Amino acid sequence: MAIVKYGSIRGDMVPKKMVDYILNPAKTTYQKNDTSKPVKLIYSWNCTTEDACKKMNGTHQYFQGNKLDDNSVLGYHFKHSFVPGEIDPQKSFELGCQLIERMMGEDTPFQIVFGTHVDKKHIHNHFYINNISTLDGHKLRSEYKGMQSFLYKMRAISDEICRENGLNVIEKYSDREASKKYKKQNNRQSVYKKWADEKTQETIKTNRDYVRLDIDKILAGDTKDIRAFYSELQKMGYELRVENRQYPSIRRSGTERFIRLTAKSLGEGYSVQDIMDRIAHPGKFQPSFVQREPTSDVWTARRDRPDQKYRYVKFSRPKLNRTEKRYLYRVQFRVLYRLGYKSMLYSYNSPIQKKEVQKHRQLTRQFMYLYRNNIKSSGDLQNHRLHLDEVFQDARFVQRQVYRSKPDENSLGFERWDQRKKEVNYDVRTLRSNIALCDQIQIQQEEMENRKKEQKEENRKER
Repeated sequence: MAIVKYGSIRGDMVPKKMVDYILNPAKTTYQKNDTSKPVKLIYSWNCTTEDACKKMNGTHQYFQGNKLDDNSVLGYHFKHSFVPGEIDPQKSFELGCQLIERMMGEDTPFQIVFGTHVDKKHIHNHFYINNISTLDGHKLRSEYKGMQSFLYKMRAISDEICRENGLNVIEKYSDREASKKYKKQNNRQSVYKKWADEKTQETIKTNRDYVRLDIDKILAGDTKDIRAFYSELQKMGYELRVENRQYPSIRRSGTERFIRLTAKSLGEGYSVQDIMDRIAHPGKFQPSFVQREPTSDVWTARRDRPDQKYRYVKFSRPKLNRTEKRYLYRVQFRVLYRLGYKSMLYSYNSPIQKKEVQKHRQLTRQFMYLYRNNIKSSGDLQNHRLHLDEVFQDARFVQRQVYRSKPDENSLGFERWDQRKKEVNYDVRTLRSNIALCDQIQIQQEEMENRKKEQKEENRKER
């Protein structure tokens, strides 16, 4: 019976202490009896056991350079453990090497160091996989849930090797991992209930179900306001996080995680606003979560899918700034021009063209504004401008009133006030923009009239 665990190693350099611990002669040297020679149960792929740490750091520096920081993932440290007395060290060494070769392939491009430790009652293997491929610099990563599915696959191969060699396998352990792996993201509770019903033939309530039942029990009584509701939750043993929080959350006694009082977390009818409405209008809400049924064939469809495939994901390249992009574009046009694919060496918009484009956009905006508001003459424009002034003054008055009625940030009405403030500010900004647009139209109209007068005078002089 074998157990596989792993942990990610982070930093800017592969820690030498970790590699030395895996290859420690005091832990990896095995002597079968007094007459036999001691043997070191260590092995490596794409590097030597003497300079493994140096080679791995060299691979990171070659492909990543200065991108490494204290939070960069350098590799993964795995532990492969057996039950005490079930297997001898040499057999453990062989099974560990088989596990790595089946999982990574015999011609793997990743650097790996491996060692079997015999200093404890339970024989166990340690091996470290460097995160960067020596072939092309790709990182070791899975298509599904990152390294977690990589661990699931390795555990499945370990169980397969144990069965081939007559060793026991933890069946309950695999069931627990299957329940975690095949929970559907958007319908997590119903899938879990479906799986639990298949395993135990009885309905199992989740933590959120008990929270909903307690909330319904409190609201069925004589609850006057939201503060009384919170006090009843505390009497029932709930821990609250209400003050200075956008989304209040609660935790039932005996559980680890807090649950937000939102419709996304608990469903419709259990957010803070819905609870306040239910207190104000009792009897109108009918809980429906008890009658929910899990969707059909969700569990079987995900359980019968094929094994996940793994791939190498190349690390992201640095982004270029504007100057670097211009330089590359010019080089590209020059090369294409010399090859005969481009008739122009480099094309760009001149400043005069840019000004003409901006002017065209401004005139288009003004024309669409006049068309939408049915403005056909200068008199209509003046009347519309006066109307905008009156509406703007009213909007400013409403804005001042809203800001003066600002409630305390910890109160329950702060969210509604904040939403109202955003709406009023948007109206004021829109009116200011429309007033500025009308002023621009009036200025341009005066300029056009002056140009007409000047043109008429020039024509008279020429005659």
